[in-house]
Amino acid sequence: LLYRFKQGSIVEKFIYINIAVFIIIFVFNTFGYLFQINSNMLVKWFTLPATFEGFIAKPWTLITYGFVHVSFMHILSNLIALYFIGNLFISYFTEKQFITFYFLGTIFGGLVFLVSYNYFPVFAEDVSNSLLLGASAGVSAIFIGIATYMPHYELKFPLIGFVKLW
Repeated sequence: LLYRFKQGSIVEKFIYINIAVFIIIFVFNTFGYLFQINSNMLVKWFTLPATFEGFIAKPWTLITYGFVHVSFMHILSNLIALYFIGNLFISYFTEKQFITFYFLGTIFGGLVFLVSYNYFPVFAEDVSNSLLLGASAGVSAIFIGIATYMPHYELKFPLIGFVKLW
């Protein structure tokens, strides 16, 4: 696994990192009682809270939430999208640009989450218990980047046919 990680593209490295964090969280949630750790402590430590006070107390969560998944279907869908869109992105851009898009998308998604939960009244009731997690913002930034660069590029989906990126 270490050899594959070192030899893989940046897209594969991000996938491996997401899987490793998922496995660590799964192990702590399943066997946390052996370490006398609350099962949700690790998730709460790395996910982005909806309150500004929570964010100020844990500023690293603006980035770390983009690597935390607690559901198998959530990580599966994010990483499948990251694999296909990320490899398409890498074929036209550099790995450094991929990292920049991913992290800026994650940061921007986190800031939009914070602002929306604190300034739009529809979210006001549940602000103290809400957390943001998952790689969707980073994956979306990669997708938007490649779709902006090549909007008429067509992807072929089984049973659907060709679909343009835009």
